Amino acid sequence: MKAYVTLQELDDFGPCKSGYKKLRRKIEFEDAEEVRIPLLLVLETNGMSDLYWLVSMLSLRNPSLVPGIEEAGSEIAGVMICELPGCSACTPEDRRAGLQEVRKILKKLRRD
Repeated sequence: MKAYVTLQELDDFGPCKSGYKKLRRKIEFEDAEEVRIPLLLVLETNGMSDLYWLVSMLSLRNPSLVPGIEEAGSEIAGVMICELPGCSACTPEDRRAGLQEVRKILKKLRRD
């Protein structure tokens, strides 16, 4: 099961410069085509917004490549609503629970 993106795929998707730079600092590589970046690392390093963007790109390119990616995208989108400035609908506990759920989904993708 693919729960990662290669550095080459990431380059092809055209990420924002700041997010790309932040992620690149966390990985070591010699050959960009062989580097596998776990989606969980993207979450931990760059946060929910960049993960959602990446999951969306993966889903658009080939959803059958990563079974469960659409579910992950929906869950991430739900959690991101709580991250909007001024959102009073979600408590800090809601945010933590949502983040934990996203982590579980990403770990499940990795195991399957």
